[in-house]
Amino acid sequence: MVIKYLEKRILGQALVEYLLVMVFMILILFNFTKGLNSILGQSMGSLRVILSDELSTGICPNSLCIHQDEYGN
Repeated sequence: MVIKYLEKRILGQALVEYLLVMVFMILILFNFTKGLNSILGQSMGSLRVILSDELSTGICPNSLCIHQDEYGN
């Protein structure tokens, strides 16, 4: 009877430890993905600004562009 009680207690402790480790890993992964999302958002924002600026204004002067009349911007 005492052995069964100790086996249940050991299994319960192992389950609690397993759950704590899994919660800890989930928290680490959540913070990692949140930080990665922030970094990628900033990078894509910078790229979006650069591309929109270059595509809206052009990068060459009008006297040097070969196809001046094809683009209306």
